[in-house]
Amino acid sequence: MKVTFKTSNLKVKSIGSGNWVLMEPMVAEIEDNGVMRLVVVPANYETDFESVPKALVIAYVLIKGTARMSATLHDYLCDVHKLPEKYPAALTLLGMAPSRKWLDEAFYEAMKTEGTPWYSRELAYAGVSLYSATFGR
Repeated sequence: MKVTFKTSNLKVKSIGSGNWVLMEPMVAEIEDNGVMRLVVVPANYETDFESVPKALVIAYVLIKGTARMSATLHDYLCDVHKLPEKYPAALTLLGMAPSRKWLDEAFYEAMKTEGTPWYSRELAYAGVSLYSATFGR
Protein backbone atom coordinates (compact mmCIF):
# COMPACT_ATOMS: atom_id res chain seq x y z
CA MET A 1 0.00 0.00 0.00
CA LYS A 2 1.17 3.52 -0.81
CA VAL A 3 -0.56 6.79 0.03
CA THR A 4 -0.03 9.97 -1.99
CA PHE A 5 -1.49 13.27 -0.86
CA LYS A 6 -2.71 15.38 -3.78
CA THR A 7 -3.34 18.27 -1.40
CA SER A 8 -0.10 19.94 -0.39
CA ASN A 9 -1.36 22.12 2.47
CA LEU A 10 -4.23 21.33 4.78
CA LYS A 11 -6.41 24.42 5.15
CA VAL A 12 -8.28 24.27 8.46
CA LYS A 13 -9.95 26.53 10.98
CA SER A 14 -10.18 25.91 14.72
CA ILE A 15 -13.72 25.43 16.00
CA GLY A 16 -12.64 25.04 19.63
CA SER A 17 -12.08 22.16 22.06
CA GLY A 18 -9.23 20.79 19.95
CA ASN A 19 -11.43 20.36 16.89
CA TRP A 20 -10.85 21.72 13.40
CA VAL A 21 -12.87 22.07 10.22
CA LEU A 22 -11.46 21.71 6.69
CA MET A 23 -11.80 24.91 4.68
CA GLU A 24 -11.03 23.08 1.40
CA PRO A 25 -11.21 19.42 0.38
CA MET A 26 -8.20 17.17 1.05
CA VAL A 27 -7.42 14.62 -1.67
CA ALA A 28 -5.37 11.45 -1.33
CA GLU A 29 -4.72 8.45 -3.55
CA ILE A 30 -4.15 5.04 -2.02
CA GLU A 31 -2.47 2.44 -4.23
CA ASP A 32 -3.58 -0.92 -2.89
CA ASN A 33 -2.30 -4.07 -4.61
CA GLY A 34 -2.26 -2.36 -8.00
CA VAL A 35 -5.66 -0.70 -7.52
CA MET A 36 -5.76 3.10 -7.18
CA ARG A 37 -8.30 4.27 -4.63
CA LEU A 38 -9.29 7.93 -4.38
CA VAL A 39 -10.26 9.63 -1.11
CA VAL A 40 -11.72 13.13 -1.09
CA VAL A 41 -12.24 14.48 2.42
CA PRO A 42 -14.80 17.24 1.84
CA ALA A 43 -14.62 20.86 2.91
CA ASN A 44 -16.42 21.40 6.23
CA TYR A 45 -15.33 17.97 7.51
CA GLU A 46 -14.52 18.13 11.25
CA THR A 47 -11.43 16.44 12.70
CA ASP A 48 -9.51 16.39 15.96
CA PHE A 49 -6.27 15.41 14.19
CA GLU A 50 -4.24 13.04 16.34
CA SER A 51 -6.50 12.36 19.29
CA VAL A 52 -4.08 11.18 21.95
CA PRO A 53 -5.30 10.99 25.55
CA LYS A 54 -3.47 13.73 27.42
CA ALA A 55 -2.94 11.32 30.32
CA LEU A 56 -0.38 9.59 28.11
CA VAL A 57 1.95 12.59 28.34
CA ILE A 58 4.99 11.11 26.58
CA ALA A 59 2.94 9.69 23.71
CA TYR A 60 1.06 12.99 23.45
CA VAL A 61 4.29 15.00 23.19
CA LEU A 62 5.79 12.64 20.59
CA ILE A 63 2.72 12.36 18.37
CA LYS A 64 0.75 15.61 18.55
CA GLY A 65 1.14 17.72 15.42
CA THR A 66 3.28 15.24 13.46
CA ALA A 67 0.62 13.72 11.17
CA ARG A 68 -2.24 16.13 10.61
CA MET A 69 -3.05 15.12 7.03
CA SER A 70 -2.70 11.43 7.89
CA ALA A 71 -4.91 11.85 10.97
CA THR A 72 -7.56 13.70 8.95
CA LEU A 73 -7.52 10.91 6.35
CA HIS A 74 -7.82 8.31 9.14
CA ASP A 75 -10.66 10.15 10.89
CA TYR A 76 -12.57 10.37 7.61
CA LEU A 77 -11.99 6.72 6.68
CA CYS A 78 -13.12 5.71 10.21
CA ASP A 79 -16.34 7.67 9.70
CA VAL A 80 -16.87 6.01 6.29
CA HIS A 81 -16.26 2.62 7.96
CA LYS A 82 -18.65 3.29 10.86
CA LEU A 83 -21.38 5.11 8.88
CA PRO A 84 -21.26 3.90 5.26
CA GLU A 85 -24.83 5.03 4.61
CA LYS A 86 -23.77 8.63 5.33
CA TYR A 87 -20.85 8.49 2.84
CA PRO A 88 -22.06 6.75 -0.35
CA ALA A 89 -19.87 8.97 -2.58
CA ALA A 90 -16.79 7.99 -0.57
CA LEU A 91 -17.58 4.31 -1.02
CA THR A 92 -18.00 4.84 -4.76
CA LEU A 93 -14.64 6.61 -5.05
CA LEU A 94 -12.90 3.99 -2.90
CA GLY A 95 -14.53 1.14 -4.81
CA MET A 96 -14.89 -0.78 -1.56
CA ALA A 97 -16.08 -0.62 2.03
CA PRO A 98 -12.85 -0.22 4.05
CA SER A 99 -12.19 -2.58 6.91
CA ARG A 100 -10.74 -1.19 10.13
CA LYS A 101 -7.48 -3.07 9.51
CA TRP A 102 -7.21 -1.58 6.00
CA LEU A 103 -7.83 1.99 7.12
CA ASP A 104 -5.34 1.65 10.00
CA GLU A 105 -2.73 0.43 7.49
CA ALA A 106 -3.58 3.38 5.24
CA PHE A 107 -2.99 5.66 8.25
CA TYR A 108 0.44 4.12 8.83
CA GLU A 109 1.42 4.46 5.17
CA ALA A 110 0.08 8.03 5.04
CA MET A 111 2.28 8.95 8.01
CA LYS A 112 5.31 7.65 6.08
CA THR A 113 4.34 9.85 3.13
CA GLU A 114 3.80 12.84 5.40
CA GLY A 115 7.28 12.42 6.90
CA THR A 116 6.13 11.56 10.41
CA PRO A 117 9.13 10.40 12.48
CA TRP A 118 9.27 6.62 12.87
CA TYR A 119 8.77 6.71 16.66
CA SER A 120 5.63 8.87 16.31
CA ARG A 121 4.38 6.63 13.51
CA GLU A 122 4.86 3.48 15.57
CA LEU A 123 3.15 4.99 18.64
CA ALA A 124 0.21 6.30 16.62
CA TYR A 125 -0.24 3.00 14.78
CA ALA A 126 -0.04 1.04 18.04
CA GLY A 127 -2.69 3.35 19.47
CA VAL A 128 -5.19 2.92 16.63
CA SER A 129 -4.53 -0.84 16.53
CA LEU A 130 -5.11 -1.13 20.28
CA TYR A 131 -8.31 0.90 19.99
CA SER A 132 -9.54 -1.34 17.19
CA ALA A 133 -8.69 -4.54 19.11
CA THR A 134 -10.26 -3.21 22.31
CA PHE A 135 -13.47 -1.79 20.89
CA GLY A 136 -13.79 -3.93 17.77
CA ARG A 137 -14.47 -1.06 15.38
